Amino acid sequence: MSRVLKESTAFFQARPAALEELRRFMLSALWELSLSTKDQSALWLAVEEAATNVMRHAYLYAEGPLRLSVRTAKDYVEFSLYDRGRRLEIKEGEKLDLSRLVETGRKGGLGLYLIEKIMDEVGYLSRGEENEFRMRKYLKNSSLPPLVRFSLRTKVALFGTIILAGLVVGSFFTAQRKITETITANFEQKLGDLAVGLASAAADGLFHQNDLMLSSLVSKTREAHPELAMLVIADRNNKVWADAFGPWQLLSVYEPPPGVSAEPAGVPQRFTVDENPATSVQTAEVRYYLAQKIHSGENLLGSVHLSVSTAGLEAELAQARSFLVQICLSVFLFGTLAIWLLSAYLSRPFRRLAEGLRRVKEGEAGVPVTGRDEFGQIARSVNEITAQFKKSQKELLEQEKMRREMELAQEVQHALLPAEFPTIEGMEVAAWYQSAREVGGDFFDFFPAGRGLLGIAVADVSGKGVPGALGMAMVRTALRLEAKGASSPAEILCRVNQLAAEGIARNMFVTIFLVLLDVNQRKLFFSSAGHLPMLLYRAAERKVLRFNPAGLPVGLDLPEGASFEEKIKVEELALERGDFFLLHTDGIIEAADGNGQRFGTERLVRLVEQSAGLSAEELIGRLKTELAGFTGMAGWGDDVTALVVKDRALFAENIKESLKEGLEEGANGVNVGTKEPEAQPAGLEVSLEERGEHAGH
Repeated sequence: MSRVLKESTAFFQARPAALEELRRFMLSALWELSLSTKDQSALWLAVEEAATNVMRHAYLYAEGPLRLSVRTAKDYVEFSLYDRGRRLEIKEGEKLDLSRLVETGRKGGLGLYLIEKIMDEVGYLSRGEENEFRMRKYLKNSSLPPLVRFSLRTKVALFGTIILAGLVVGSFFTAQRKITETITANFEQKLGDLAVGLASAAADGLFHQNDLMLSSLVSKTREAHPELAMLVIADRNNKVWADAFGPWQLLSVYEPPPGVSAEPAGVPQRFTVDENPATSVQTAEVRYYLAQKIHSGENLLGSVHLSVSTAGLEAELAQARSFLVQICLSVFLFGTLAIWLLSAYLSRPFRRLAEGLRRVKEGEAGVPVTGRDEFGQIARSVNEITAQFKKSQKELLEQEKMRREMELAQEVQHALLPAEFPTIEGMEVAAWYQSAREVGGDFFDFFPAGRGLLGIAVADVSGKGVPGALGMAMVRTALRLEAKGASSPAEILCRVNQLAAEGIARNMFVTIFLVLLDVNQRKLFFSSAGHLPMLLYRAAERKVLRFNPAGLPVGLDLPEGASFEEKIKVEELALERGDFFLLHTDGIIEAADGNGQRFGTERLVRLVEQSAGLSAEELIGRLKTELAGFTGMAGWGDDVTALVVKDRALFAENIKESLKEGLEEGANGVNVGTKEPEAQPAGLEVSLEERGEHAGH
């Protein structure tokens, strides 16, 4: 587990007015993280939901202290809300179950589920008098900045210093090479001038073979030039006539040092000698060797051979190098000081701008504008952008909150639809639900009722998004609970209405068509709470009848003197051979084409009459096709729900009739297969391609 690198804590009073201050503190604590605006909005949405839960539940009767701690580590950010109020009804380490929350309709449960969807870890602890609501979000690729951060002033100064250092080092090596070349050339020039002078001075003595004169010449030259390591005058036959370092070599044959050649004359040559070859210690020394011809007129008399130690040359080069280093260091130090002062001066407006932006981030008015230069213009532009950004950020936060609510509403809506269906002998059932672009409140359900009846309901909640989903959850739960001990659809709806008066918003209502089916006697008992009529196809009459008992929507605010119980009515009828009924919501009849023309009830009735010979699933399939063809690219703006319950007799007779006609044609010479049709299962068939269709479209 990564250690916490930074922790920020602030104290607030647990009241809704403190949420804005809470938001500013949280965003300030996350300032150093490289989080996108979308991620910051999502984190704030979770923290806001947690803080709201604490305010509403922990401090139900009075306000109290609230503390928020934000801890950042290398790979996560953690939020802790501390309060001293009532303990929330959630156990430590408890995993939130959406289905259970939907079934129970517990207040605050969906908010906790939203927090879990955003955060990676959610926990609740209670220690003594203090409660902690802890949320952790792991960061992708570590959004923390590096441990060492440099200001703009430091970055500019360091960049300038590095460039200056490169220029100084480059200049140093270039100058050193030039100085070395110059000093070495001067040294070689002096060596050549000395050799030429000696050759001129020795010409007369060598011509007269005056060894005393030549020996005196080399002795005086050695005293004048202590850097000489060898000085020999030899005739043209290489016989030595004077040797400054070896008088005993007189009249011997001269041999140049190893590694050098007497030719070409006048060209300095470098070679290495060992001062003491007899010792094992290597004392190698680099010397210059030069041979200069001695002429008398055009006649070659001999040559002067000399060598000098490079110690003097190296000393002069070292002195020049030291002086050059001092100059370069001085230039670098003064240049670096100038760069840092200049960077401080140039970065001052940027620091003022950054300080202004920091104050803007903390909720202050804007960046102070000073001067009419470019930075003043930037400050004015930043103030304009900041105002627009605050507006956009607020809108983005609302959009993100709405998107999260829509996702949550879709999951709730998906959970509300039946996962499995009852078996009805001799009947078939098909159902279709298609969500619109905006999540609505349609749903259908099957549930057991009193006296062995089967409840079938189709409902439409007026609200959208999470409020609509919560209304669906409440109504669905109430229908299932109240149907267990009731045998009248009106009785069930009255009880549901009483619960809805307390459980759903005042500006929301629900229309319901509730059918209680007596499977054994093939009877329907039905009531309508302000819903669309049920379409019943009578096979004997080959036409569609409409049934819509009187009733008001559930949860509707009624004027004084009006009563839901007095308005709701019950009707009953018997299903005859081949009959079927269709329950639907207004999304079908209100679907419009590109010209704004609605699909309408009459078109739906004609479609039902023309599809009487089809199975329930085929009828639903044809309804899908017709509706999609009618609306085209326009689609539909509301949820679409259709439920068909059909007696199988007419469909089976149609199959038998088709087989009979086929057999007769076969008897007349037409080859027709006589394979018996596969028996349809006697249970409940529901046309739902996948569960994802419930809530994902």
